[in-house]
Amino acid sequence: MKPQMKKQIKKSSLLCQLILLSTTTINSCFASASDTQLEDEVEKLRRELATLQNKIAALDANANTPLEGEAKLYVTLRPTFGYIDESAVKVWDTRDALSHAGFKAAHEIMGSLAVIAHGEWDISLANNGDFGRARQVYVALNSSFGNIGLGKQRPTQYLLIAGYIDIFNHASSPFAYDRESIFFVDNLISYKKNLGNFTYLTTAQFDGKEGADASDLVNTGISYDTDNLHLAITYLDQKIADGNEVLRNDDVWAGAVAYTFSNGLYTALAYQDRTYEELGANKRNGSTFDTAFAYPVFNNFKVKAGYFKFDDGIEGPESGKHDGYNVTLEWQPVSALKLHLEYLNREFEFSEDFHSFSLGFRYDYSISTRF
Repeated sequence: MKPQMKKQIKKSSLLCQLILLSTTTINSCFASASDTQLEDEVEKLRRELATLQNKIAALDANANTPLEGEAKLYVTLRPTFGYIDESAVKVWDTRDALSHAGFKAAHEIMGSLAVIAHGEWDISLANNGDFGRARQVYVALNSSFGNIGLGKQRPTQYLLIAGYIDIFNHASSPFAYDRESIFFVDNLISYKKNLGNFTYLTTAQFDGKEGADASDLVNTGISYDTDNLHLAITYLDQKIADGNEVLRNDDVWAGAVAYTFSNGLYTALAYQDRTYEELGANKRNGSTFDTAFAYPVFNNFKVKAGYFKFDDGIEGPESGKHDGYNVTLEWQPVSALKLHLEYLNREFEFSEDFHSFSLGFRYDYSISTRF
């Protein structure tokens, strides 16, 4: 039985108790020849009240019966076509900006306890249209004590930091963060708890074969969110291994801020301070810095732009140090469709620069049902 019906039964029980109390009071105040009739009515109300209370007790005893649920199927297709100028390679190419499909289901199993299942897989439009590589596949339990999930999931670093600058229609967005950071992690356990405007989130990877004490990654953070503001700070301890041998340990402190102004301007920036500790080598320090801006200009049009800078702490030709910017014009004629023109520029310190110009589409479709 649904919670609404249970509430109705409890309301009826309360009403009967009020009537019973009123009738008993009247009976004591106006004793007369009709006492027998009043006592019969009172006894009838007592029997009805007992019946309702028995129904409520039965509902409580069967609280493990699955209650309401919701399921959603979705797909997003994101092909791009453009001109790429990279070192000696100059080519027109069709690519994919992370098309994927998936499902998400939530089912209330008792009181405030619900089970959540989420599966999501890549669709490679740039090649054979292959469908298969998992992005995230996990099951979680959500209760008043928090949300606990197991499986392949987004780490804390993405959910609290990168997600707020990942607004561009490109597979490498966010452009500096993308170079060495994480987007999906397998064998992950997560815990999330909302405390008013604050959200605490921690994730840890355990795959039983890599890293110290079988723990390959610990990523924790906290965020503060109001209507238009997001603030977050996170810490990541990540083991980089080859088989059972740990090659490197990365310590990463990160922060992000995002704000939407009353005129529709969206601004966000994220910074990561990275310490690389390689086996048998000295420590080196690096960083990533990403900004993102979006502003509605005409009806259904939006201008997006960003500046980014990456530093891996390596000096010399092997370094991937670079900075750059991108500018995007986006048109959304209907809610499910976006078209964009984008220019992307990367300037490397020790190698040839990169330029690209692309036209892309993004079509989103989803269907939901309740059960």
